[in-house]
Amino acid sequence: MRLPHLQQLRELTRLCQLRAEVRCHRGDYAGATDTVIATIKAAETMQAEPGLVVQLVRVAIHSIADNTIAFVLTDERFPNERIDRIQDALIPIDRDSAGYVAMLGERAGFIHEAMYGTLDELRVENGSNQQSIRGITDRPVRELRPGDCALTLELSTDAVEACAGNYPEIWQEQQKALRGRKNQGSYSAFGL
Repeated sequence: MRLPHLQQLRELTRLCQLRAEVRCHRGDYAGATDTVIATIKAAETMQAEPGLVVQLVRVAIHSIADNTIAFVLTDERFPNERIDRIQDALIPIDRDSAGYVAMLGERAGFIHEAMYGTLDELRVENGSNQQSIRGITDRPVRELRPGDCALTLELSTDAVEACAGNYPEIWQEQQKALRGRKNQGSYSAFGL
């Protein structure tokens, strides 16, 4: 999956951080608050995007917003009503779901590539140019046996389920699932 917009979004949020800090320094608390809230909203545009990289960027943008909030709150003149507005923007955020949403996307991508990746998706180099070999064959790159595909789906489903809930329960469930699989020897086919 190509995600060129993510890097641009991270750069934009860094500019928002600088803008909020400058506005706060100048006493423009309304502008600083609006910029902090815009940063939070930018992160939340990715809330339902399934994929690990997307959710990591979402968490990173929230971290930038958190650092900005910490900075503006060091100004003792920062108005209470502005703090309330920021708090109202933070309350509905569900950060615990990031791992679950990320693993849903990873499971789908992994299963798709494991079961349906084909040689025509590969490219061969011809001098300095790359040529597609699309159309030559549709034979799967990885010829997984049905049992391998079923185990792959089962393991990735375990990973998704272990990411459901709230922290620290998520961590405990992940460790429990990993120990259970190691005891069953289920990871041996994958070299784990």
